[in-house]
Amino acid sequence: MQQTTNPDTASTLDRACSAYLHASGLALRVLGVAALALMVGSHALEIVWRLLYSRGLSWVHEFSLIAAMVLYFLMYAEIAKQRDYVRLDLLEQRLPEAARRHLSTFIRLVVLAFHALVAWYAVGTARFAAAFDTTVLEWPETVFYLPLALGCADIVLTETIHLWRHLRGQGADDRAVRRALT
Repeated sequence: MQQTTNPDTASTLDRACSAYLHASGLALRVLGVAALALMVGSHALEIVWRLLYSRGLSWVHEFSLIAAMVLYFLMYAEIAKQRDYVRLDLLEQRLPEAARRHLSTFIRLVVLAFHALVAWYAVGTARFAAAFDTTVLEWPETVFYLPLALGCADIVLTETIHLWRHLRGQGADDRAVRRALT
């Protein structure tokens, strides 16, 4: 198969993609740890507050829910970077190599389309929700949809990079080359 792109351009793009995957993965992990720390910290503060004043803090539950959404959707984006999705190993093992490659391409396209659709939905819903405020914190309800939109947008970029590399025949490691969903 003849390569249609300039090798210098492809290697520059590949380095840029690798830099994006590394930097965004690091940012996702830092934000995830921060969200978890904020959740635990707010609950610890409420426990201490209850001990001192015999009543809870009204904002902790709502704040913790928002932090949990940030944690969940950003960590799902990190899973996409590591390509640790559920795999179809039993099906894949019974297919010839060409069928595996086609299955892998098809699955990548389905995953990419699904996350692009969810990101589009989340952005539209966030725009609508901006007209409303949360009950206790009185923040725009957009905070409930932004983690989903950001996580899915990152997954779309990540999956696009993985698809591009897959179509070029590049595998990140031995395990990735053998798996249909990587």
